[in-house]
Amino acid sequence: MSFYEVAAKLWAITPPLLQKAYHKASGDYSLASLFLPDRLETVEVVGGVGKGMRMQLNLRQERAYYLGIHELDVQSFIAKIVRPGMKVYNIGSHVGFFTLILSKLVGPEGRVIAFEPNPEVRKRLIEHLALNSLNGRVRVEDYALGDFDGDARFSLSLSNTQGRFEDLPHVKDCSVIKVHCVRLDKYVEEDGCIPDFVLMDVEHAEGRVLRGMFKTIETHKPLIVIETHGPEAIEETWVELEKHQYKLATIPDLRIITSPDMVRYGHYLAAHRSYFEQNL
Repeated sequence: MSFYEVAAKLWAITPPLLQKAYHKASGDYSLASLFLPDRLETVEVVGGVGKGMRMQLNLRQERAYYLGIHELDVQSFIAKIVRPGMKVYNIGSHVGFFTLILSKLVGPEGRVIAFEPNPEVRKRLIEHLALNSLNGRVRVEDYALGDFDGDARFSLSLSNTQGRFEDLPHVKDCSVIKVHCVRLDKYVEEDGCIPDFVLMDVEHAEGRVLRGMFKTIETHKPLIVIETHGPEAIEETWVELEKHQYKLATIPDLRIITSPDMVRYGHYLAAHRSYFEQNL
């Protein structure tokens, strides 16, 4: 048995609060990471909501996925609100960590649609679905979602697993590819799959995606978990949500945010005000 397999077994019996504290304190410089292989390994996730999922991971760089502590508050929160049979959109699916969790939560009667325009990352996402025999439950789309339909320039300059529209903040003058952009409203109209829940991580493009799903929000009022980024994206997000009488709340305690100045980088629940009236 390898070192990291032994460490994983010990980690699995460590109390969650200690796991979270250790990960927060150690960051990317833990002693354990020095002993983990710097190559892709097929492993089972050892903790969190996705425990037991199979993934191909670089354990030195992606150990948070392996240990199951990546955005643990978000994992725990969506496990409370996503139910079997739901239809879920995962916008900005990356390598599929949350896509796998969502497919587990919705079960065989549910449906997950995963959007990931970065071709290298999308390839890993598809491989992870195959490892878990989930190809039939999850549809992968290569679109970038936004507020128009057509081609867009997409930068891959930050890292080999990140990407964003070329005109957004923190983009370097480097690798740019052309991707197809589509409004979520158009996708829903053509596909017919109305989302009950949306998980969104779109690297400063939150406002654009929300503008492109105006009709879907107004008509169907899905629950949305949004990762907010810079000040401009936060302001755009606030403006778009107000149009639909949506409120933002912190995760996991669902404290209502009353001003965009209170929003920081991180994850928030966006829902129609009636949801909070019924659930708080």
